[in-house]
Amino acid sequence: MGGIIEMVFIYLITIIFLIISIYFLWDVSTTHPGYLKLGNIANEDFLRNSESNFLMIKGFKINLKYCETCLIIREPRSFHCSICGFCVSKHGKYFFLFLFSS
Repeated sequence: MGGIIEMVFIYLITIIFLIISIYFLWDVSTTHPGYLKLGNIANEDFLRNSESNFLMIKGFKINLKYCETCLIIREPRSFHCSICGFCVSKHGKYFFLFLFSS
């Protein structure tokens, strides 16, 4: 009898992890990646205001970058996507949860 209960328990845990993995896969593939809005800041303005081109987060100085294609000052952890042509904010939370659950 003990073997049957252990097998049922293992099957339930497997099914629960399968459902969680499928949920996070669906969430990763359907979540908006976080497009940043196009701006109108000239590169000269960005270079002229060099003292304000950084953020202090938890005591660390983080330099901001300028995107010449989108004409914006990009947020930390963002990049210009060569496929869609927009700057995209990185949101890896659901992706890492998906990897952890699978």
